[in-house]
Amino acid sequence: YLLGKVNGMRSKSLKLRLLGQFDCTNVFILLALSPLALAFWISASRARENDHHPADVVGGAVIGAAWASFWYGRYYPWIWSEGSASPRHVDSVSSSSHENGED
Repeated sequence: YLLGKVNGMRSKSLKLRLLGQFDCTNVFILLALSPLALAFWISASRARENDHHPADVVGGAVIGAAWASFWYGRYYPWIWSEGSASPRHVDSVSSSSHENGED
């Protein structure tokens, strides 16, 4: 999700008093990847301290990545596509029937 938002802001830069014109894309990419780095650090520390077996840590990471990819793909386009900064428009059958007064 965060990488998709960074792609939408690719040409953005900040004008700072001390630094002048500053391209902030790299900072946004680092911020977007920081939750992944934190998750890796926590899982490595759990395996190192023998709180969890390494196979459990890898299995949890695979399940979490697959689940996150599935739900991201459900609501957002591909990260590197042009429209990655905005969600897809998902039409729901149940919401349109409630708007028409049908139950």
